[in-house]
Amino acid sequence: METPLSNKSKFKSFEHQVAGHKGVMVDDDQLMVIKPSVAPEKLFYELAIPNTIFKQFIPEYYGVLKPHNGTAEVGQLSQDCEGSVGCTSPAKRSKTSTTEPLQGIVHGQEQEEYICIQNLLHGFAKPCVMDIKIGSRLYDDSADETKRQRMIKKALETTSSTLGFYVCGIKVQDPSSDASTSYDRPWCKSLTKITIRKAFSAFFPESLGKEFRNYLINQFVLELKEYRDVVKNQDLKMYSSSLLFVYDSGLNRRNAFFSKNNVSCDADTRKDSEVFINEDSEEEGDDAKKETDIALLDMRAIDFAHSSWTPGSKINTDYLEGLDKLIEILQLEIKN
Repeated sequence: METPLSNKSKFKSFEHQVAGHKGVMVDDDQLMVIKPSVAPEKLFYELAIPNTIFKQFIPEYYGVLKPHNGTAEVGQLSQDCEGSVGCTSPAKRSKTSTTEPLQGIVHGQEQEEYICIQNLLHGFAKPCVMDIKIGSRLYDDSADETKRQRMIKKALETTSSTLGFYVCGIKVQDPSSDASTSYDRPWCKSLTKITIRKAFSAFFPESLGKEFRNYLINQFVLELKEYRDVVKNQDLKMYSSSLLFVYDSGLNRRNAFFSKNNVSCDADTRKDSEVFINEDSEEEGDDAKKETDIALLDMRAIDFAHSSWTPGSKINTDYLEGLDKLIEILQLEIKN
């Protein structure tokens, strides 16, 4: 099975990145996100592979990309992914090399390895994205005293210290036009315990319509509760890690989904939406079906540079407290 990195792949900047370090890219087919590799995050993904319960809540991990003289190699590491886009089974594990120069990779610099993960926005017509850092502690055990103090100060300057989570960035696309609105780091940093709901009003604008807005929030609450039930039993520590919330505001896919499934805003349709295809489209051919053959929303944990698997030691309590507070506030959004 082929990897997402085809022989014609060219990399470009990931236009939907709303937070985090620079240097994140996507391949030409928009199937794969390529980000600079750091050892702890790479190890976290690799050790998550056999954990079938937890790994459904993180992007699929395809391996590492190492540029060499204008070409690149992707080492496939997944052990249980036959039938998935971009994976090979253990029996087929190998390195796939491109035969053409890869645009977007700068050679001769220190960063010479990238991790390759699933692009959660692939197939979305109008992707809306929100990045939320979970937990009040932003440093891991390896941090020296200087960094610890810097991270403590950072937490105190944001809602990390008061709510246990911090909205890092938001990008919303208008359902009926090509316009988009971004809420950057300074705007997010200005939010307080009192004004935090402005972030959710921005991410779930009234222009979505009350029914669809409540539907999205309800689905994310269900997903958060399921994720919390799973992560509370995991032997790991997660510091300065985020949850990425994405949904498609595109009117065509939304209308087709609700028409096909006849759902209410409080129904749990997450599994249904993942396999939905608009077979009633007036357009002909397979391309007409592709637009709705994608979930309307998704939520995954990302950014594991300061996370680690810790056998015998459960998840840090500040992470769970942050999840609980986030669930609480989102539920208020539905009531109001």
